[in-house]
Amino acid sequence: MIKVAVIGAGWWATENHLPTLRARADVDIRALCGKGRDDLRVVGARFGIEELVEDYHDLPWGELDAVVVASPHTYHFEHAAAALNHGLHVLCEKPMTLNARDAFSLIRLARERDRVLMVPHGWQFLEGMATAQRWLTDGRIGQVQHVACWMASPSRGLFSGLPEPRRGTVRGPDADTYAGPQAGYAYGQLSHLFSLVFWLTGLIPTEVTARTTDGPARSDVYDAFVIRCRGGALISASGAAAVPFGRRHHLDLRLYGSEGAVIVDLERDRIELVREDRVDLAIPLDAGALSYPAAAPIHAFCDRILGRIQENRGDPYPSAIGVAVIEAGLRSSGSQRPESVESIPLTT
Repeated sequence: MIKVAVIGAGWWATENHLPTLRARADVDIRALCGKGRDDLRVVGARFGIEELVEDYHDLPWGELDAVVVASPHTYHFEHAAAALNHGLHVLCEKPMTLNARDAFSLIRLARERDRVLMVPHGWQFLEGMATAQRWLTDGRIGQVQHVACWMASPSRGLFSGLPEPRRGTVRGPDADTYAGPQAGYAYGQLSHLFSLVFWLTGLIPTEVTARTTDGPARSDVYDAFVIRCRGGALISASGAAAVPFGRRHHLDLRLYGSEGAVIVDLERDRIELVREDRVDLAIPLDAGALSYPAAAPIHAFCDRILGRIQENRGDPYPSAIGVAVIEAGLRSSGSQRPESVESIPLTT
C-alpha cells in the first residue's frame, strides 16, 4: 500500500489525479493540501480524504511514501523539493519548474535521495511513442538534423483568463492560475511538446529565438520558437491555444535525419518511419489510439514505486531541458534577440 499526499486541490487534481489514485486498491490517499477550507472539505468528502491541510508544512510527512504535486506551477519547485527532502517519491506536474536551475536541482536531489521523480507528460507513456523513440535511438534515420513540430490545444479561454466550468465535474480551472507572463501556453502546454522532442531525440539545445503573442490575461496564447542544438540540428516549434473547445489536441512532429524521417501525427493517429532505402515502417493504430492518456503517468508512478516496472517514461531530464528552452524563449521574446539556453548538464 502506497501512502500518498496530494498537494493541490484544483481542477486537474480533482479531474485526474485524485480519481485515478482513489481507483487503485494499492494506494491510500492520506492527506490533501490546498487553499480554501470550504473547497478542501468539498474535495475531501468527494474522495474520502480525512486529513485536509492548507499549508504543506502541516502534511503528515512521516506517514507518507509519495507526494503528487498538482499545485499551480509557480509552487512546483518548492513543493517537490520539500517532498524529496523528506525522502518521498514525487510525481510533479508540468511544467516541472519555471527555470532550468531549479529543474536540474530537483533531479540531483532525487538521485541523491534515491527517490522516483516523474513528470506526467502523458504522450511519452504511449507504446507507439516508445516505438518511435527506439527507431531514433537505434539510428534508423541516422543523425537527427532537423525537427519541425507544432502543438495546438482547446484552451483559448483557459489562457485568456476566462473561467471554463465545463472542464470540471468537481470544480473548473482557477482563472488566476493561467494569468500572467509565466502562466501561458508555453509553460502550460508546450512543456509537453518540448519534453517529448528531447525524450525522443536526445538533442541538447544551446540557443533559442522566439516570439509570442499575449492574450487578455497577459499570458502567451501563441508561440513560435527556433532552437539551435549541439551538433547543428535545428528545431522549429510553434504552439497555439486555438483548437475549438472539446476537440482533440493537434500535435505533429516531423523528425528528419541523414537517412530518413519519423512522422508523428497525434491528431490523425499516425506514427511512421520513412527511409532513404524505402524500408519504411508504419505502426497500425486504431482511431483515437494517440489520444492523451491522462491516467497513464499516475499508474506508472505507482507501479514504479512498487517495483513492478523499472523504466521512467516521465523522465525529468527531458522535461527539465524543455523548461530551459521555454525560459530562454520567453526571454528572447522580450529582448527581441536570440538567447542562450541555461547550461544543460550532460549527466544528472
